[in-house]
Amino acid sequence: VFSRPGSGVKFAGGKPLNNSDSGLQGKTVSAAEGEEKLKSTNRWLGFTVDFWILLAVCIGGCVVCAAFTILAVNIATANRIAFFQQVVFDEDGKIQKPVLPRSTVQRLFRYDLNPLFAVRSDMASRVAVTSAVLSLPYFVPSLAWMNDYGFSLQYSVVIICFTVYQDLGTTLSLAWYNFAGTVLPVLNALFMYGMYPEGSTDGGEWSAAWWFGMVDFLIVIILLMVMKWPVGIRMFAVSWQAYFSMCFLNPGDTTHYSPGITNILLEGAAVGPLVGTVIGCVLSVVPLCLWPLGTTLCALGQAQELAVEVAWSEGNLWKHMIKNYTGKERSVIVDKLLGECLANKHRLDALAGCLGANSWWECFDLGRTARIRAHLIESSKKLVFMHDWLRSAVRTMFDEEFEDHHDELMGLVAPQLTKLCDHTSRLLYRTTLAAAEGGVAPLGSTDPDVLSKDVDAVMEAQAELAAAFLSARRKVYGSNSVTTDSISEHFFVTALSLYGQYATQFAEYMLENKTTTQQSGILASLWTGTMDMMAF
Repeated sequence: VFSRPGSGVKFAGGKPLNNSDSGLQGKTVSAAEGEEKLKSTNRWLGFTVDFWILLAVCIGGCVVCAAFTILAVNIATANRIAFFQQVVFDEDGKIQKPVLPRSTVQRLFRYDLNPLFAVRSDMASRVAVTSAVLSLPYFVPSLAWMNDYGFSLQYSVVIICFTVYQDLGTTLSLAWYNFAGTVLPVLNALFMYGMYPEGSTDGGEWSAAWWFGMVDFLIVIILLMVMKWPVGIRMFAVSWQAYFSMCFLNPGDTTHYSPGITNILLEGAAVGPLVGTVIGCVLSVVPLCLWPLGTTLCALGQAQELAVEVAWSEGNLWKHMIKNYTGKERSVIVDKLLGECLANKHRLDALAGCLGANSWWECFDLGRTARIRAHLIESSKKLVFMHDWLRSAVRTMFDEEFEDHHDELMGLVAPQLTKLCDHTSRLLYRTTLAAAEGGVAPLGSTDPDVLSKDVDAVMEAQAELAAAFLSARRKVYGSNSVTTDSISEHFFVTALSLYGQYATQFAEYMLENKTTTQQSGILASLWTGTMDMMAF
């Protein structure tokens, strides 16, 4: 692949490998210039000033990303809570469908026609504008001074492209992976050049420095490949380690690398990529937190919307199912209900996706947002069970032949079915609102006293339905037990009763005001994650 004539290493094609060929052209200093700068640079506690600047940049970048995320997610979830608290119930207790106002940017991209396209376009426009701003130092002469400090804003744009994805939590996690994946090879490069400041330049190939660099490269790559590192960390770490090791093993390379952690220069070839990575990570996270005419693109906020929408849709589906099932004949609306049922299943899948690791990165399991996440996780579990019964009831309704005994039986229990549906739908909606708000509140739609009354109303409606169904079955079939002809009706009534039972259980859980989901803070998660990565 490469050969070494007298002057130095060459890649295939005979092109010399030196600093001018790297992506750091014009960003770093030569080895001789680096030595001169180290002699004249100021130090504090034995470390160069550039070391403290780099440390401040790395810590500051992490703090800025975390702080903006926590602040933005708290504001975003609070705004949704304020909207949901304005929920309107009509005179019959029916719930108006919640339609959250969209941002100006998403309305511009026609959220009403294609919500996913609008959200993705909103995110893409933020990335495009940010990348355009980073290109200004290359086109505006008065900003050219920003290119003289060893880091590349071009590389920051590359980091943005590898970091921004789906939502704020996922983006923040990728930013951490990309940052960690750059820090590891940078620290190893400082170690290598701390041992041999000139790399293999003095001794050439097969020297002690050359063998040291080769063994170091093999050990690092093997560890990165066989241990359970996240893909983002592994990708960036292998990429930069390969570059740093090639420079170290090339006797003809004149790139300056800081010789050890105490002798860091910002113009050092290993330090520049790290600064560029920090800039890219920060500018990936911040635009998703705050943006003119836009809202925070966070998974936890989306989970709030989805949970409330699913709760409303479940109640609405049951209402139309009862109306159809207690009718005299099968209606074409059944096909529409099957489609709406499938759409709600997709919402439930999306809800589960929003409550994974991505939402943890948005709240770090701290404060009110952590309670919202924990309650929504419990809400998601209940809604999945309830939806399974609803889908089965839709299939039962789809296969029903609507014979005379069915019409008579359902006609006798229709009022009780409707009453239980109304009370349960209202209870589930209020309880899901409480979960989206992080717990019950003494005022408003999630008042514990109101929830308790709704629980009693559901239990009373269940008892009335059970009594009415037993009486109607005895009248229609002349039997006190299940008959072959009444199996589908039994199943439909049972499914609705379980809908009420699950809603009651969830309400009782919320009234206890305790979380059952195990939470993990930053330090505990950092320790667990580190131990997981160290495993083979």
